Amino acid sequence: MPGFKTFSTNEVMDAAEMTQYFVQQNAIVKPSDESVTSTTVLQPDNDFSVSVSANTDYYLEMFLIYSADPAGDLKVDWDGPSGATLDWVSDGFGSSPADTVDPVSRTVQSIGSTPSHGGITNNSTILCGLHKGILRVAATSGTFVLTWAQLASSANATFVRANSMMLLTRIS
Repeated sequence: MPGFKTFSTNEVMDAAEMTQYFVQQNAIVKPSDESVTSTTVLQPDNDFSVSVSANTDYYLEMFLIYSADPAGDLKVDWDGPSGATLDWVSDGFGSSPADTVDPVSRTVQSIGSTPSHGGITNNSTILCGLHKGILRVAATSGTFVLTWAQLASSANATFVRANSMMLLTRIS
């Protein structure tokens, strides 16, 4: 799991470390599709997880590529260390949109909120949500992770697709 760096005096880093740590940013691109079927229990995503530092603020951007049957849809949340707060918007379709051009939700969410991203036509339509927010980590460091499941249990799988991307930038 990628993490953020605390620098030491006279520390030597290679090119890959310089790229990651110079701007204190983590970019994670999902390497393959991940699916859930017949479950509404939130589960941690296999790829979108990062270590975060205590008493630090981060800016989150997420390009979430997904597909879901309208009977199941997709619900999402973020989990963080104890005391962490996240003000974010899902910027995605609500439950069971009528078409690929439909209103999106920009209601402010928090850790523990579970907004839905609606699915269209039994997983044959690829859709996206554009999550954005500010993560404030309190006195406890830990892991920040995307969790997701089906909104309603369905025998048709719900997918978070390859090439979805999470960008987490340290801002304080």
